[in-house]
Order: sequence, then C-alpha cells, then structure tokens
Amino acid sequence: MQEPTIEMQAKLYAALSKAQGEMGAAYKTHKGQVPGNQAYKYADIGSVEEAIGTALVDNGLFIAQFPGAFNGESIELSTVIGHEGGGHIAVVMQMPCGKKDAQG
Repeated sequence: MQEPTIEMQAKLYAALSKAQGEMGAAYKTHKGQVPGNQAYKYADIGSVEEAIGTALVDNGLFIAQFPGAFNGESIELSTVIGHEGGGHIAVVMQMPCGKKDAQG
C-alpha cells in the first residue's frame, strides 16, 4: 500500500467526519448467552452495515479486514479504512484464540 500524502489524508479525514455525521444507530436486536453468564443483546453485522453502509459509500469510504499470521495463540487482524482519494488508516491487532479451530 502506497504511503498517503498529507493531502490524501486530509481528504480521508474530511470524508470520515462527514460520514460519521450521516451514520445511524446499529440496533441491538439479537440475543446471546454464554453458559453460566448473563444474557446479552448485540447488533449483528447486518445491522451495522445498515447503519453505516450508505454514509461510507456516499463519502467515498470503505472498510476492509484481512486475517494475518497465526502464532499458535492469537491471529493478526488487519483493518483498513480507505478513501477513494488514496488516503487510509490501517491498524493491526492480535486476537487471542481460545481454541485451535474455526471458532477460535
């Protein structure tokens, strides 16, 4: 990924600021419960997409996530917020895996 210029980043920040003002709420309409713990409500990915999708697209923004290396205990997850003008914000985090299968 090319290093963005100051101008590219300025356009990204302006678009992100505008998009955030246009985003709605992601409603917690789904329920879950971990055995032995309290029940909880959560917003599923569809609810989040509905809340932010149009605002992102209308402002030339996108979000992408990519799995990375697994070190036996955690996996890397890269998240990128990008703008059509070339600016981007990228973050890599380690996500611990409780078990070594598809559910982690």
